[in-house]
Amino acid sequence: MKKILLSLLILIISCSKDNVKKEFYPNGSLKLEFTVDDQSSQNGFYREYYENGELKTKTNFLEGIINDTLYSYYKNGNIKEKGILIVNKKNGWWKYYDTKGKLNKKIEHIF
Repeated sequence: MKKILLSLLILIISCSKDNVKKEFYPNGSLKLEFTVDDQSSQNGFYREYYENGELKTKTNFLEGIINDTLYSYYKNGNIKEKGILIVNKKNGWWKYYDTKGKLNKKIEHIF
């Protein structure tokens, strides 16, 4: 029974229609990674990195559109800003931080 479940799990994972795409800086470090569906539309996670390897931005796409929280980071790894995007536009309360991670301001965006 365990072998059947394991085989089924491997089959489901291997048949996934999502593909991870990656782009690199000229020095070879990872610049972007994101998932696309079988029609090459961004669908799933999105991660962008600084040249030093630190995370720059992360969010999720659904059929090429961001309807999720977007997180942006400074090169030192501290959060820069975060908030909700609806149809790729800022909506609701966004928080903005200084380079040390201290909250600077909150702005409400109405979309």
